[in-house]
Amino acid sequence: MKLLEYQGKALFSGHGIVVPWGKVAKTPEEAERVFEELRMPVVVKAQVATGGRGKAGGVKLASSSKEVKGAASAILGMKIKGNVVRSLLVEEALDLDKEMYLSFTVDSSNSNVLFMFSPEGGMDIEELAREKPDRLLRWHIEDVGSTKEYELRNRIRKLGLRGKELVELSSLAFRVCQCFYKNDLLLLEINPLCRLKDGRFVAADAKVEVDDNALFRHEELKAVEEVIEDPFEREAREIGVTYVNVGGNVG
Repeated sequence: MKLLEYQGKALFSGHGIVVPWGKVAKTPEEAERVFEELRMPVVVKAQVATGGRGKAGGVKLASSSKEVKGAASAILGMKIKGNVVRSLLVEEALDLDKEMYLSFTVDSSNSNVLFMFSPEGGMDIEELAREKPDRLLRWHIEDVGSTKEYELRNRIRKLGLRGKELVELSSLAFRVCQCFYKNDLLLLEINPLCRLKDGRFVAADAKVEVDDNALFRHEELKAVEEVIEDPFEREAREIGVTYVNVGGNVG
């Protein structure tokens, strides 16, 4: 089960992972009220459980009530890879200094967990791996539940990070690792992970997928399943068939 960005970020907050201030809106008027509460430049983001939102026009910057309302009106109702946008995340625009990449994902082919980190984020992981493979750390973890912070620090160090930045990043990576393990996730990706100009690290995005077979252990996640999951994908999963909505029309 894939979570929407705002749901993933709520999960992050429960594990001490800093996220931007933001609220969900389902109408242009609600989006405008969120902006009036914040009174600073914001990002209006389509909430769909798929990638490619930016390229599809589903992420817009806004710095006034009029711009926020216009962005919300443009995004709500649009289709992104077959998914209709029914809600938005309106959150503070970050004064960032650097973008990084961090993820944990179940590697079924090797029966372990793959930790990936790069000091250069903001692009698709496939593009990063292809264009800058020497800047992408990969570590296959056999027992993610027993992973220690110093182990993550020793590996992140290999990409040239030192001092306070290394200490804070390894601490953050450990909290992300614990979030991944304790919530039975199949994927936890932060791209970009932003370092702000004041030195803080903030998860600017959240891509989270929960193991369907472990939902019985997470009652709080069952409640959101009906809201975010494509009904055809859910029905297909229940009968053991893979279905992916690719959008478009036939005929």
